[in-house]
Amino acid sequence: MKRRFRLITRSADWQGKQLKSQSNCLPCLASWQRSTSLALALVGSDNWLIEASSGFYSLFGTPLHLWEIWNTDCLPNSEQIIKTQRQMQRQSGEPVTVDLVIEPIHSQGQIAWLVLATPVEAQSELQEKAVLLKEIHHRVRNNLHLISNLLDLQAGTVNDERLSALFATTQNRIQAMTLIHEQLYQSADLGRIDFGEYLRRLTLNVFLANSNNLECVTPVIRVESVWLNLETAVPCGLLVNELLVNSLQHGFSDGQLGKVQIELTQVNQQIQIKIWDDGVGLAADFDWQHPDSLGLKLVRILAKQLKAEIQLEGNSGTTATLRFAELQYQTRF
Repeated sequence: MKRRFRLITRSADWQGKQLKSQSNCLPCLASWQRSTSLALALVGSDNWLIEASSGFYSLFGTPLHLWEIWNTDCLPNSEQIIKTQRQMQRQSGEPVTVDLVIEPIHSQGQIAWLVLATPVEAQSELQEKAVLLKEIHHRVRNNLHLISNLLDLQAGTVNDERLSALFATTQNRIQAMTLIHEQLYQSADLGRIDFGEYLRRLTLNVFLANSNNLECVTPVIRVESVWLNLETAVPCGLLVNELLVNSLQHGFSDGQLGKVQIELTQVNQQIQIKIWDDGVGLAADFDWQHPDSLGLKLVRILAKQLKAEIQLEGNSGTTATLRFAELQYQTRF
């Protein structure tokens, strides 16, 4: 047997005792009533519509006459969440297929149901957007890789070793960004990457790019699975790249044996990255506040962008400790 509930407009009936008791089941209704993106409705235990979001009315029309949510294969159950698909009718009579999630809400011994309706075509649009985002990350990755190859070709025409080294350093920075977009393209989550896996791949790439150190210096990687958004991952990846390159190029003399270690941990919302080596350490007159090299200047700029605390110690080898929280996306458009 099919059960129905009816729309109640905000008239004197709205102030009735019965509706007041039902509306107590879900406090702070105003937080979602104004939502235009979600089609949400609150249904009382007597199947009357208590309240609905703007997105709900946009989807089905206003006023909505009779809307069936229960039938023989979907009976109201106060103990479980119901997920089902329905073909509904808009006020205009146009059919629309929706996925329904019906969740029981218990409060003060009473029950109501929170209903979320998602048009099936909206899900298709989301899938199309996900495919498009993957394609964008793939193209950005390819374009960065192309720029790196162009720099490599240009470096081949230069006889000056110092200029060739500058080209190689720039290529390393581009590859650090390329790796992020490559992981995003391969990930199921298009907005975040496993930064622990990223650091593992980045460290190996940096060692391969500085192949002179491969036989003498050993990488030691201890990283947790920490997921970061693009806003945080890009500057953090570039910063770590600079610190790793600095350790390999300046921490060890020719033929000196040693280790470069990288560690990533997270406690609550605080993320810590520690990079240390057992090389020659920092010079006695080293001034971290006024670095001479472009790499360390970038480290200071990127740390500021990350709102991170960074410490450098150089008594026995060099240790860099970076502490920060994930940045929130800043709207730019």
